[in-house]
Amino acid sequence: MFAQLVATAGRTSQLLSCDDHGRLYAATTDTIRCADTRNMSTDLQRDQKAKEFSTKELHVQKSGLKTLTGLATSRDGSYAVLAGTSTLDADCITLLFIDLTEGKGPLLKQSASSENRKAYPVHPDLFCHRPGLRVLQVTWHPGSDLHFAVLTTDNCWRLYHADKLAEPEQTFELQTSTKRPFGMHFMDDDDFNDTESLRHAVGFAFGPAYGWERFTVLFVCSDRSLFFLCPVAPFHATISSSAVAQLLHSIRDQPDAVQSTTHAWLSQALSKPAGRATSFSASPAQADSQQPDNPSVSALKQSIIRVQPHALDNHVPALCGPLQGSDNLPGDGDLATSILATRYGDTCSAVVIGTSSGQVETYVVAGNMTPTWAQASPACHTEGRHYVAILSEVYIVPPAKTLCRLRDILDLHLPPHTQHQGSSSHSPAAVQKLWLHPDLSAPDRCYAVQSHGAHAITLPWLPVLCHRLSSTVPHGDQDDLPELLPAAAELLWQGSQTGQSVMSAAPVGGTMAAGALLVFDSASQPHCLWPNRAPTAPEDVDSPPSSSAQYDADVSRASNALFGAILQGPKLLAPPADRQTPTGTGNPEGQKLLTDWIGHLRQTHVEFAHVAHHDLMHILQELPRLAAEQEQKYEELAAKLMDLQAGQQKTEARLERATKLNTNIQERLKILGDLHWRLLHALNAAEEVFRDKELPEMEEQAKSMRKQIKAMQARAAESIKQADQENAQALNESSASPNRACVPPQQLGKMRRVLEVQEEGIIKCKQKLVLLLSAMNITE
Repeated sequence: MFAQLVATAGRTSQLLSCDDHGRLYAATTDTIRCADTRNMSTDLQRDQKAKEFSTKELHVQKSGLKTLTGLATSRDGSYAVLAGTSTLDADCITLLFIDLTEGKGPLLKQSASSENRKAYPVHPDLFCHRPGLRVLQVTWHPGSDLHFAVLTTDNCWRLYHADKLAEPEQTFELQTSTKRPFGMHFMDDDDFNDTESLRHAVGFAFGPAYGWERFTVLFVCSDRSLFFLCPVAPFHATISSSAVAQLLHSIRDQPDAVQSTTHAWLSQALSKPAGRATSFSASPAQADSQQPDNPSVSALKQSIIRVQPHALDNHVPALCGPLQGSDNLPGDGDLATSILATRYGDTCSAVVIGTSSGQVETYVVAGNMTPTWAQASPACHTEGRHYVAILSEVYIVPPAKTLCRLRDILDLHLPPHTQHQGSSSHSPAAVQKLWLHPDLSAPDRCYAVQSHGAHAITLPWLPVLCHRLSSTVPHGDQDDLPELLPAAAELLWQGSQTGQSVMSAAPVGGTMAAGALLVFDSASQPHCLWPNRAPTAPEDVDSPPSSSAQYDADVSRASNALFGAILQGPKLLAPPADRQTPTGTGNPEGQKLLTDWIGHLRQTHVEFAHVAHHDLMHILQELPRLAAEQEQKYEELAAKLMDLQAGQQKTEARLERATKLNTNIQERLKILGDLHWRLLHALNAAEEVFRDKELPEMEEQAKSMRKQIKAMQARAAESIKQADQENAQALNESSASPNRACVPPQQLGKMRRVLEVQEEGIIKCKQKLVLLLSAMNITE
């Protein structure tokens, strides 16, 4: 299967893609090959030999592609979109739509093994007349098999319908930057340092099929800021009526203005039941004529609602963000390259971002993404009373709270020669790409692919958070995220081991089978990488092995070098055939058999013994020379060891002398300092100022403080004496007349506190006096 898929890889590049039914597509500029990978195992060579895989090859007629840069297939494998540079002008992009099945059923079940397919150009008026315009991402819409979205370098996101490829069905001009140059204005250095002025969308992801997230598009900008655009519904897609009821229920807590605008959008977009429940490619009138008129079909029609072409007069969806909060944006200059959105169950969503330096950031969505509106009038192209194309210019509206919280940052160690260096060039071509692919069997796992390798990213906290949020038991504040296991990165394939690089990759598998990642390297070799089954990473070369293991490895290597030919043994030749006849030297058959065995032994064991004897004799002659060389090496190593030991002893002796010298110098410095301060010396200018001005002032202050202390002592003694007299008088009066009132305890407590304060003041004054006296004594 894989040999056929890579048959054309030698002459042109190819890209991989996989649909929801496990069919793998390998596309080049003029061919598309398809194969079924649902029964694929980990051993690709064994699968190739054991069974014949069903494959299909399609030739694209007049594609006009010089190089292939993008490939996307619909979920059911009916359509494909190719993006690449044009053969007519290398500066122009060509976008092609290809009908793979042409309405004949699944591609692999068609009888012919090779067919031709016509390529339909997508929006040629735009891509053929805009040199320099590049396609950053092309992805099929998960809710419609007839819609695909394209993000281009002009910061526009376009949604196309398979039946109307001349112009996009819906176009959103993303006004993510705060500064836009006009006319002859050129940005200065301050403008380049301002990340918001250069911010542009580099990737997008559709929200999971739950609530309003089914109509949500997530964008990641160059500065790794996250935004979402909601609601965005592809025209003529279908949705169940119960899901519409859930949408109405989820906006009850929104402000009145938002509720009224959202109700107006719902009344235009989701107000009519679908004509057919199984497909929306046919018109409602045709669908009604194809279905029988019975109660069950009528009930089915009422349960499915088709999205009608719609546009509000004075409102357009707004670009809500940054979802991390304006204060939590990373500011290290690392550029984002891709985004992936996943959801576990029906309660918890996660967003993964890949950066140019090889880092992967994981975010948990801590809230609901609901419609956000801005007052603006969209530009509409109509045919009669029906909308054909809608153009909306959307601006940034900050969210009410932080919706995305950073959980993990994984460093996948991008090689230095490919790592993005910070510069003023923010063009997508100057950024090292890191692709993110979902695991089709596990929503809590994804794949990160770089040019030098591939990793499996596991989010162990996502199922735990889902269980926590869906549980009926209260867990406190929902905004407080618990401490959970961090995300883990598993190395699946490393190109540095083989000298190859990754050319393309695609996830394979599904919900009913184990998921894997298929990688094509630069040598056109396929690698099927299974998480948790990848070979262990090689040991670090900087960590030396154990002494016993190193000794065994050296002995084995030396033995193979000397006795490799001898250890292989004699030649393995077929023995003479047994004729099943009586043997012996008396009959010709026995003599012939004996002669055959003698010849066989001469060719095998005798020849081996002769050669082995010759080799052993040669080795025996070489052993004295080898032994002498080993003895010489041993003597040299012993001499080096003795020199090292002698040098170590000298170094230790020098260190000991230096330590003693340092101790001696410190002791001498201490003695010199004491002598310096004890010897008499002439006063310097500062000391003279202190003697003439500051010291007399301090003496005057000391005298005044002594007077104050004496006065305070006298007042304290007088107060104590007066208090004692009053107490004695009160005791006498109380003994003489018991009914007479005494001094209240509160007043006595106040007096005691006053006395304590005075005592503290006296103590402080005494301390200051002692300091002054000591200073005076030192000066004298």
